[in-house]
Amino acid sequence: MKQNTFVGVDPASGDFECAFIRNGERETSHRTFTIKVTELDQMIEWIRDEKIDVVAIEGSGGYTRPLERALRTAEIPFYSIDPYRITRYRQAVLGQHKNNQKDAVAVAYFAREQAAQGNLEIHRRTWFPDETLRPLVRLYEQKQKEATREINRLWQRIQNVSGDMFLTLRGLSGGTRKSRCVSQQWLLKLFAWYPDLTTWQSFTREGIAEVIDEHRTNIIDKIMVLKDVAADVQPYSTVAQVELKVSASTALALKQAVRLLYHQIEAEVERNAFTSRLMEYGGIGAITAAQIVSEIADISRFPNDDHLASYAGLGRREHKTGIGTTERSTFMFNHRLKNTFFTAARNYTLYNPDSHLTGYYRSLKARGMKQTELYKRVARALVRRFYRDLKAVAAQETETRHEGNPEPEPAGNDSLKQPHTSPYEKKYTPVRARKSKRISSAAHPRKKEVITADFP
Repeated sequence: MKQNTFVGVDPASGDFECAFIRNGERETSHRTFTIKVTELDQMIEWIRDEKIDVVAIEGSGGYTRPLERALRTAEIPFYSIDPYRITRYRQAVLGQHKNNQKDAVAVAYFAREQAAQGNLEIHRRTWFPDETLRPLVRLYEQKQKEATREINRLWQRIQNVSGDMFLTLRGLSGGTRKSRCVSQQWLLKLFAWYPDLTTWQSFTREGIAEVIDEHRTNIIDKIMVLKDVAADVQPYSTVAQVELKVSASTALALKQAVRLLYHQIEAEVERNAFTSRLMEYGGIGAITAAQIVSEIADISRFPNDDHLASYAGLGRREHKTGIGTTERSTFMFNHRLKNTFFTAARNYTLYNPDSHLTGYYRSLKARGMKQTELYKRVARALVRRFYRDLKAVAAQETETRHEGNPEPEPAGNDSLKQPHTSPYEKKYTPVRARKSKRISSAAHPRKKEVITADFP
């Protein structure tokens, strides 16, 4: 079918700028629709009335989600163009500066040229990310980073107020992770509710236990140690007290938000066949499995594991200069997915000491290979395994649907009302957390793994 009519869409924070062009015509007509449901319906009717062959949208996700949802519901195919390509095309070909109308025109022209060259189909959206796991996982990553930044600020505030308190807290942390003590909720509550350290002399064991709702003996002992250190703290300004209070309160709220998101991700992972399959490997937990599945989105869009490895930044691209041919690392890849595969590689070698892949890791390490390259080799091998598993799960679900079974209904949000009902949270104890770092995968029986010779 010949494509003669094109519309380029530039999404904004509250509306969609559309540029409509026809083959052989230089004039461009513009329409603007807001994100209101009624106007999105009007946009769908306009596309059908004008008999538009190609609907091209700049970018995907984010501001484009309402339009993508409306087009999918109306069964209208559309194409998503990378904003980076549109920017380069607008500057190099059209020679224009950026605004919404010019961006929409650039999208329409770019789609028309791609159609003329036969390259438009590579931009067609036939797959869509999981609308449950991906938002949860990305929000979890964001809040976790914000909590880490706020805890680092709190360390600076404490050091400015009292060097003795700062060193005492580092001693209470123990081990190599010096920020663990300050990130605990009982201490964040102390600084948030009692930012003036000179008032800590009024603390009693029974009274402070009731106030912060903490009755563990070792925690109360630490608070009594901090009480003795606070006796030597010199009075400081109200501004410093406000800084302590704000930093501790913000960090406490972020830690609670991270905890809520973690338990919700656990609940969603249990209902997902893809994440459940990945968690059968030792060292692959709920967060890692959810990150991998949510960033891959749809395993069917990768013809083989080489394409998936390239998308994750674990492959190399061919570079030709004259008669010479070399390989270089690519810079266009999913950085989140690459970081997650590196985490999976590190955990896999820790929790599967008897695996032949861990033996391969040790042999390379003995040769003096750098740690980053080691994990990259293991991650590439895991890509091969995960690809086979995810394809098998996808084929099984497709076969189940073809047998006439109904589509599984989306899970409700009842778990959001009571996030504390997660089975993992009920079984969680500090002792269990410490033991999980020492116990090998042999102590946790899993499904028998078929070992194949898939060295990278």
